[in-house]
Amino acid sequence: MKTIKFINKKNSLVLGLILLLTVGCERELSDDVVSATFSNTAEIFTDNFVGLGSNFYFPYSDGYAKLDIFEVDSEVSYVGSSSLRIDVPNEIGDPGGSYAGAFFRIDGAGRDLTEYNALTFWVKSTGAPFIQSFGFGQSEVQDFQTSISNFQLSTTWTKVVIPIPDASRLTEEKGMFWLVALPDNGAGYSFWIDELKFEYLGGLGQLRPFISNGQDVTGIGFEGETLSIAGVGVTANLANGQDVSVVSSPNFFTFTSSNPSVAATNVSEVSLVGGGTATITAQLGNTDAAGSLTVSSSALAPTPPARDAADVISIFSDAYTNVPVNHFNGYWGGSTTQGQDDININGNNIIKFTAINYVGTEFLGANTIDASQMTHFHMDILIETPLQPGDFLRIGLQDLGADNAFGGAPDRFGAITLRSNTTPALINGGWVSLDVPFSSFPGLSTRANLAQIVYVTDGTVGFLPGSITSVFIDNIYFYR
Repeated sequence: MKTIKFINKKNSLVLGLILLLTVGCERELSDDVVSATFSNTAEIFTDNFVGLGSNFYFPYSDGYAKLDIFEVDSEVSYVGSSSLRIDVPNEIGDPGGSYAGAFFRIDGAGRDLTEYNALTFWVKSTGAPFIQSFGFGQSEVQDFQTSISNFQLSTTWTKVVIPIPDASRLTEEKGMFWLVALPDNGAGYSFWIDELKFEYLGGLGQLRPFISNGQDVTGIGFEGETLSIAGVGVTANLANGQDVSVVSSPNFFTFTSSNPSVAATNVSEVSLVGGGTATITAQLGNTDAAGSLTVSSSALAPTPPARDAADVISIFSDAYTNVPVNHFNGYWGGSTTQGQDDININGNNIIKFTAINYVGTEFLGANTIDASQMTHFHMDILIETPLQPGDFLRIGLQDLGADNAFGGAPDRFGAITLRSNTTPALINGGWVSLDVPFSSFPGLSTRANLAQIVYVTDGTVGFLPGSITSVFIDNIYFYR
């Protein structure tokens, strides 16, 4: 079984059907009334853009995407007289930006794409770079976003096929095409796209849907949390015998929970409504998707006791005012640890570290902490992965001494090591509250310039690979 990181997601679902009721009279609809229909035009770009309107190009607004990345090139084409040329900038030195990223959407009513099963186009490049993403479904509404990743270009024309997971959902789609292209080893390049359109491909094999990347994964969530399903998409066999896989929006799928009182499904989201365990499976139309998500729903960390503000120095807690922190994860060299303070459940913040081997929370420079008047260290810990004999989590405190600088005689460091047989003991799937006197940190003879809290597991370089790979942390503070 594999573990998966849950990502908090907040979406609002809008029902677009409004029933108008007239009270006190009855009318029959005229035979002249015609239901609204949308264009089923397949072409997006042939010798020029087709039916997109005047305001159709939107470069990404993250401050790094170059704004002017395309032009219609009348000197290069696959068929016809022109193509769409994309110019990817150099990573450094281009004042316009450091990558190419944009979406093309219809300025006006969307299109009915229900009769097609793929987005296709021809592409060639000045070299053989890998394109990060090609796809469709990005616009002001991104309900059915779908993409292919890491597609390698060549100097000859190659056809790209992006299967549509369920075209019956695309009755009014405005997001025609999008791309993300990074420089190739820092260098810019150009590529050309032609005959960009939706098609029905008779040789496209039956779609094989998947969630959780086709794996049966397990994880822990918290009551009140809303989870999105990761690793969702389809695989199809092309006419040339090759398989192609796309990542798609979960909105194409129907999800089912084995225990709705624990995990309730609503379109593409899973809401944890109670304690216990539930398994989430999915279907694309009438086809079962490979993979599943088994989630154990846990309560949030215990609420800390109310203490006088003068008796607490809080590093990370929603119960107290926190002191400034430089970072919760410095991504040190050699460390594989990912994540930091990136979980928020109804205002309750939680740290999650994944692929943890060693990581540190730092409060450096002017932010070092004088805890000389405090007596104890508190932290709440939840181990997500099953524990094996020999697993440990070591928690260390680093004091810089009077010179307030790393290195040298004044530095002091002390650590405690938690195992399944220590007091308190590490457990799997439940919160462990630590209340440790500073006297239990051997070597920490000074604490007037505390600068780091360090976490080390048996997955650290130099140890055998450990099974503690995912840790939740909350309520970090010193107190007296």
